[in-house]
Amino acid sequence: MSYGLFRSVCCFFPAGYKLLSSRFIPLLALILVKCLMDPDNTLKRKTFELLYKMTKFSNLEVIVDCMIDYMTNINDHYKAEIASRCVELAEQFAPSNHCFIQTMNRVFKHAVDLVNIKVATT
Repeated sequence: MSYGLFRSVCCFFPAGYKLLSSRFIPLLALILVKCLMDPDNTLKRKTFELLYKMTKFSNLEVIVDCMIDYMTNINDHYKAEIASRCVELAEQFAPSNHCFIQTMNRVFKHAVDLVNIKVATT
């Protein structure tokens, strides 16, 4: 699977990862890391969309950490969307209250003005 092919999969078929054999998962992870380091912001956003859809209980912390790290380095309207996605993922997949609180604290630290007021008060 080449980088160019993954770019197509990421942009046009975000559920494509479900079709991969488990032996390709490490390769997919390496490709995702390369995509997150790419200077193309559209590719990064599509990669985060794919990661969002791939999130489970077992990988929540890794994915949210990547999203928050990216969010701290941008200053555009997409920052609010990433903050919202991090909150959604924490609500759905946090394996413990401690994990949920840590995730929310990090989101508040970097995007307190972008978090929905309902989330902040519940």
